[in-house]
Amino acid sequence: MSTEEPTIGDGRETASAAEQLVGGRYRIVQRLDRPSGAYVAAARDETTGQPVTIDFLDAGADSATTLEAVRSAVRRVATASSPALASTIDVVEHQGTIAVVSETVPGTTLTTALRDGPLAVGQAATIGREVSGVLARLHAVGAHHGALTPDDIVIDAQGDAHVLGSAVGYLGGTAGGLTATAYAAPEQLTEHADGAPADLYALGVLLYAMVVGTPPIANWDESVVAERKVHDAPVPPSAAATLIPKEYDQLTVQLMDPRPIARPSAAEAEAALRRLEVPALERTVKPTTVFVEALPETPVARRSIWPAVALATVLGIIVALVIVWAVQDDNGEKKVVPTVVGQTQTQATATLRNSGFDVTTSAAPNNALAPGIVSEQSPLGGNRLDNHGTVALTVSSGPTTAPPPAIINLNPPGPSESTTTTTSTTTTTTTTTTTTPPAT
Repeated sequence: MSTEEPTIGDGRETASAAEQLVGGRYRIVQRLDRPSGAYVAAARDETTGQPVTIDFLDAGADSATTLEAVRSAVRRVATASSPALASTIDVVEHQGTIAVVSETVPGTTLTTALRDGPLAVGQAATIGREVSGVLARLHAVGAHHGALTPDDIVIDAQGDAHVLGSAVGYLGGTAGGLTATAYAAPEQLTEHADGAPADLYALGVLLYAMVVGTPPIANWDESVVAERKVHDAPVPPSAAATLIPKEYDQLTVQLMDPRPIARPSAAEAEAALRRLEVPALERTVKPTTVFVEALPETPVARRSIWPAVALATVLGIIVALVIVWAVQDDNGEKKVVPTVVGQTQTQATATLRNSGFDVTTSAAPNNALAPGIVSEQSPLGGNRLDNHGTVALTVSSGPTTAPPPAIINLNPPGPSESTTTTTSTTTTTTTTTTTTPPAT
């Protein structure tokens, strides 16, 4: 069996028709560029005529076992049932690889959209909220994406975001070399460890790139990038762009925390981004004035004005109720609790008090967090709480290792030394008193 890659995208038929046909049904049309270098192709379903996208995975030594593992993962991903996640159509073996066939979502990739420049914060928050919603559903069923980049996000004609499937997520376990360096989590680069926390780190890089135009660290030497991601503090978007809300900055930095345990969950990120979407004021449709040419006056039958009065009354009541609801919300009867896990106690307390909440703190040992870092909060971020309600914080007191015992001096000065000194002093004093006459 030939192991050569099918010839794609150049219009030349140097490979046979059988090699171009995957699973006897899907004909490759063009190879798609990916930052990770993964082999992904655009194809056409010969049975239905519909366009599809194919991810090719290494089958390994036991292709039958790998094929069944990928099919099992695909079935698990399907239970996430998110309309914003591209569905998988088929999984077949092809020339020593596993071909994962997914629907092709019409639209523009986020990579292409960012070539025109950064997005507005409101639009970036909307896309981020839709992506984090997909991640939350994947993580809830024990699945993950594993290689999230702007190439995996498609914006359709209505402006909605769709997430393409991931070969890394289907395989699980390790990311290998399939993740773009700029969007890879530190643990993916240093340990090849994969999972839900890595998805959250990639989401943080996406939030940064959408409002700045580029990720905080470019795709280059993996060892250097890994070193920076592990030891350097995450850079907030406001360091490279203007008019970035504090909440957007904070969420982005928290998601890019080098410690997986300190990153917010996908559900918490979704709730935070929902509050940062385009404000209602920007979505308001301004009334349009229509000028109508005056018509000749003609006698008409007089109609009752009471239906119009009743309609105006009902509309007035509705408007009043909306205004009352808005005022109550603004007055802070119920406010959304910000996520402060991973912040220092000082930062978390300031954030919560500035949001109108009271704060209580308690300390507890934590082997994963440095002393003074918030490890838990109640209620969790994204929940609503009464104005001046109390948020309880648990702050790390450091590892549980006990301090070393105190050192006790077991050899104090002996009595002979003290006696000798005293005697010498006494003798000197006596001699002085004897030989010196009193002053006259």
